[in-house]
Amino acid sequence: MELREVDFDTDGEEELILDTNLILKEVKDGVKVNHEKLTDLTSRFNLSCNQDILREVALLQKERDIVRMERDKQEEELINQLLILFSSTYTGSS
Repeated sequence: MELREVDFDTDGEEELILDTNLILKEVKDGVKVNHEKLTDLTSRFNLSCNQDILREVALLQKERDIVRMERDKQEEELINQLLILFSSTYTGSS
């Protein structure tokens, strides 16, 4: 299959990024995020069970260690926010 034959859903990806950024802002501001929002977000990331969420958290922790060694503070902060988000999703769903 050639690349031009593949139909990319860039609108859906942009919307997912936007929604994720909005929720991350809420988390950063200390706002308790609505459980339905978290459930919707995790399903859109194809994280359908607690095992998937825990696996993603473990991967993010490894990635954070890498960017910490590279001293990329901005990337490390983003990963920390994602860890908070996914950790709260796991906590809320158990």
